[in-house]
Amino acid sequence: MSGFWDANPGSKDRLAELWKTGASASVIAGTLAKEFGDTISRNAAIGAAHRMGLDARPSPIRAKGSGERVHR
Repeated sequence: MSGFWDANPGSKDRLAELWKTGASASVIAGTLAKEFGDTISRNAAIGAAHRMGLDARPSPIRAKGSGERVHR
């Protein structure tokens, strides 16, 4: 990881903390941007979480005609 993550010590720990609370990637990105005074995208937060080996989350996309979430 480079850029935002290297320039902001503690950002990876904060990402992991927020991820484990179940906060959305958009909320995480916004929180990190405010706390560290730098820009980060939702996709960057997701990518970092996956590279850090944090648990994957179920997809919010629901199958047509059912109320069940699609698990890939």
